[in-house]
Amino acid sequence: MNDCKQVIGHCANVKTPGLNEILKKYQARHGVNQNKDRFHKMWSKGNFAFFCQRPINPDYREYCIKDVLDLPEVHKKMVASLP
Repeated sequence: MNDCKQVIGHCANVKTPGLNEILKKYQARHGVNQNKDRFHKMWSKGNFAFFCQRPINPDYREYCIKDVLDLPEVHKKMVASLP
């Protein structure tokens, strides 16, 4: 049990990569999400108005699509790289 607690303690200090880092590492076909920084800055300032905007802002729509577009491909590459 103590071994598990030690492992968990080490994991708590591990920085998890952002999605763009993962997309880049696994060479996702469509590349990184270019709009990620822009929308994260808006969220950090408390700007959420674009969630309710209709029609959806084309840049936000692209951001959402890019966040999921390459996930199946990257998942396959990740699984294939497991020992």
